[in-house]
Formats: sequence, structure tokens, C-alpha cells
Amino acid sequence: MHVLQLSPAVGFGKKLTEEIESLFLKDATAFLEDQKREVEARGVKTDTILVKGNPAQAILHAAEEMNADLIVIGSRGLGGVKGLFLGSVSNAVVHGSKIPVLVTK
Repeated sequence: MHVLQLSPAVGFGKKLTEEIESLFLKDATAFLEDQKREVEARGVKTDTILVKGNPAQAILHAAEEMNADLIVIGSRGLGGVKGLFLGSVSNAVVHGSKIPVLVTK
């Protein structure tokens, strides 16, 4: 799953904002397709989801819609003191989920 979080491009106008969004969507789609090919080459059936919005909310909503048994989410690999804390998205998912969450680094 990839969640595209877009902020309005203030001062760029509607046409440029739509063009920027289109580029981001194209890039995200290509990324998901590459990841799917890589995983399926290892014999794992894979479905991909691309949505726009708040990442934590979108992940929680998708897990609920799919009746998922487990959410697996990455955490940013920050070192030092920052490494003691989860990223904001993974933290929000862990605290907002009604199902188990596995956080990977």
C-alpha cells in the first residue's frame, strides 16, 4: 500500500497543482508495480493499493475494509535518540488500530 499525501501547491494555480499531482501519481504507480514484480518473483501473491490522503487514516481504513488480521508497517530507520521513537505514521497506526500491528525497521 502506498498513500500519497498531497498538500495544495499554494500560489502555483490549479493547473500546475493538477500536473504535479499527476506526476506524483505516475511515480507512485510505477513504484508499486516495481515492488509487486519483485515480491511476486519470489512466489508471493501480491495486491497493491494506491490512495490519496492522510497515511495513518488510510492504512487503518484499508485494514478495516479488508478485514485484515495484521498490519505490517515500516518505521523510519533513525539512529541515536530519535531511533527510540516510532515515526509519526507508524505511531498513529499502532495507537489507532484495533488489530495487531507489526512495526519493522
